Amino acid sequence: MKKTIKRNPSSLPTASITYIWRRFFTGIFIAACIAFAGMQLGWASHPHNTSYVTVYVREGDTIWDYANLAADSHTDVRQVMCDIMTVNDLPGNAQIHPGQVLKIPVSPERAEQVKKGLP
Repeated sequence: MKKTIKRNPSSLPTASITYIWRRFFTGIFIAACIAFAGMQLGWASHPHNTSYVTVYVREGDTIWDYANLAADSHTDVRQVMCDIMTVNDLPGNAQIHPGQVLKIPVSPERAEQVKKGLP
């Protein structure tokens, strides 16, 4: 015959409030550290010394055309496209229109070269 042992619920181990709060704040602290590190990595990937070239969109121009002109051999054109869209507050499916003014982020060394390449 199987013997069952009845336990008093108050005798079971329970986590103290202090332990729960300590775990909670430790989790918050770790999340904040991860977020801060992520921001630092993001800031490191974008140069702080960015110049901007202002362009007036013409018929048939695309963001890709401007990104391709602004990107150098060490820069991904897709990243430049994202930067252009971010700087100009354009949504992901944005279409540009003739007469629209765009700021094109470029490195200071490439600013004059990009200006010369514009029509």
